[in-house]
Amino acid sequence: MDSLFHQPIDIVRRAIEWRMNRSFTRAQCPKCRNPFNRSHVIKCELLPFDEDLIEDFLKDYDTIQNDLRNAGKNTQAEKFTYSIMDFYLNGMYYEEFNEAFSSLKRLIYPLQVDPG
Repeated sequence: MDSLFHQPIDIVRRAIEWRMNRSFTRAQCPKCRNPFNRSHVIKCELLPFDEDLIEDFLKDYDTIQNDLRNAGKNTQAEKFTYSIMDFYLNGMYYEEFNEAFSSLKRLIYPLQVDPG
């Protein structure tokens, strides 16, 4: 698989914004109506899980959370915001990340017309 920086520029931008927690700033979560942040993807069940990847995602999630706890970072483990979006990026599933990002964008900004 190619690295992120070999992907189309729109995917690279989205990925960097996601990792920096700069995606959908000043937006409301469409489910709970609180200010949106990355944790809402899991907490409010905004995106469906890819059935083929759910087992790998859950293993990854547990491993990272346990690593944080084992490193004595219980506070970080409690505020852990790893979601399917992060899993896609870590696994280099860039098309899936881009599709999920687009779905999330349609949920958060339902009346906005996407020019492309």
